[in-house]
Amino acid sequence: MTSNHAIEQAFANAESVATIGSPSTTTEIKMNIRGAAAENKLVGEMAVLKYRQQGATQYALGQITEVRLQNRMLEDHAMLTLARRRGQVDHVSEDQDTHDGEMRISAVYSEDQGNFRESSMGTVPPTGTDIKKATNAVVNEIIHAHLDNVFYLGTSYQSDLDLPMWLRQFNGAPGQLAEAHHIGIFGRSGSGKSTLAKLILLAYATHPEMGILIVDPQGEFAKGLTGQPEQFQLNIAQRIQELGREIINIDVTNIVLSSWDLVEELLTESRFVNHSLGIHPRGNPEAPREAALRIRRALQGRRVVLASLHTRDAFDNAWEAVIEALQGKQIYSGDTTVARVASTMERADRDAIFYEDWRPMMNLFNTGRDNARGTGNIIRSMLSNRSGTRPIVNINLAASSQNDDVIQWNDRIRNIVVNQLLSEINRYAEDAYRDNVSLNTLVVIDEAHRLAPAQAPSDDDYARRIRTRLADSARTTRKYGLGWMFISQSLASISTDIVGQTRIQFFGYGLSMGSELEALSRLVGGDRHKINLYQSFRDPESAFSAESREYSFMAAGPISPLCLTASPVFLSVYNHPQIFFAKNQRAFPSTQA
Repeated sequence: MTSNHAIEQAFANAESVATIGSPSTTTEIKMNIRGAAAENKLVGEMAVLKYRQQGATQYALGQITEVRLQNRMLEDHAMLTLARRRGQVDHVSEDQDTHDGEMRISAVYSEDQGNFRESSMGTVPPTGTDIKKATNAVVNEIIHAHLDNVFYLGTSYQSDLDLPMWLRQFNGAPGQLAEAHHIGIFGRSGSGKSTLAKLILLAYATHPEMGILIVDPQGEFAKGLTGQPEQFQLNIAQRIQELGREIINIDVTNIVLSSWDLVEELLTESRFVNHSLGIHPRGNPEAPREAALRIRRALQGRRVVLASLHTRDAFDNAWEAVIEALQGKQIYSGDTTVARVASTMERADRDAIFYEDWRPMMNLFNTGRDNARGTGNIIRSMLSNRSGTRPIVNINLAASSQNDDVIQWNDRIRNIVVNQLLSEINRYAEDAYRDNVSLNTLVVIDEAHRLAPAQAPSDDDYARRIRTRLADSARTTRKYGLGWMFISQSLASISTDIVGQTRIQFFGYGLSMGSELEALSRLVGGDRHKINLYQSFRDPESAFSAESREYSFMAAGPISPLCLTASPVFLSVYNHPQIFFAKNQRAFPSTQA
């Protein structure tokens, strides 16, 4: 147990940077900055002050958001004129300068015989109260009882104070969360979103009984999880395996669809129907869907199973079904149009159409492919065995040229697959909730602005379903122990329903103009000081070298024991993986710093 002496000694050893000035409030402290401290970097630093409240010692922490310079004598018109002529005024310029600043209180702890509990600032300490730079020693004494539950992703903005973070399970166990927290990570491409997301992923991976599913539209996570070199060199696959967890990587060629409704949907907008057969919406908008329906009914009537749709026999049956439907005028009623489609089919190279159009599409239903997995099987493998070590599942939906001859992949098929996965997740979550079981699972959605845009898509029913389903999930699945982490390059172009449901938010570089800035300002309550500090972020891509690259984020929500209020904190993510592992050696003991 920590003693009074330990925290007092740590506080006494901390650098004094200011005293409380006037006017100050219980949320915003005016700082009269000491002369020596004025030469140091202060903005972004975490500061701490000690005071008494109701007979107990309190420690209040907050980030310095602004520093101002004033020289009252130089504000006089005569002095100002003199300064403009000479540049400096003896005994006035610099000598009469004063610095003050703002400290936004983000956490208050009450101390009693070395025990600390959350508190609040119910009164303003007197002017002249010492404000000190928060150090790792001070913070570690305050959160001593919880050190086993915190992770370090970086430092307080551009400082050497390691910023403790809560990344707890959703299983209701002591010290963990009873409900899931949704996370949003937003920032321009190159802002460090993926780096931060992977560090968070590694932190959650240290909880073996927590399920993790990654929906990876661009293959961003697939590289690291398959052991390929990454820009940040986290060796994430190796680290997860050292934790004793299995990684299941599933790509396009592994996913199996399992519904005749999906067969009909795919055929309706397929190249096979619209191009190879010449059955397109011109003249009759319902013609492609009617053709797809006739093919489906014929194949089902001839006892063709989904797993054999990719075969030549199934293709021939489909071809004959279209001919019969044309002859019966079930697709088109006009003789001219029927004759045109029949002529197209007579001249067609059936072998080429089978290999180029039919087989790549119908391979989506082929259970005989290597490592083929149905969407239901994928979800069960992740969500089952909740009492033991669970796998980390990454679904790589990025198409690649090497798969083109196996699977016919496009955005619509991607949306169908994603919709199926989300449907399976929600169904499983509802069943578990009825059984009074927490899923204790995090689903990571990369490129979330593509799957859940601000405006509902008008031309793709499955895209609309995904957007609606994700928004509904963000509202309802917390109580199931099912959390979501949404990663997006944009804040303004992602569904506001989703952004509004994220409990923890990270805002990286690049959201400082137009509608992005407006959306960001609303989310932080229009706090001018916080927005100004956010706008001071440097573009990571402008760094001279990888060593000097800085990934800065404004973090809001219950993410840190130093952030107990609505006031966000500012984070500089560690710019080298070995620093991350060294700071979190408790969780990664096999990693050498």
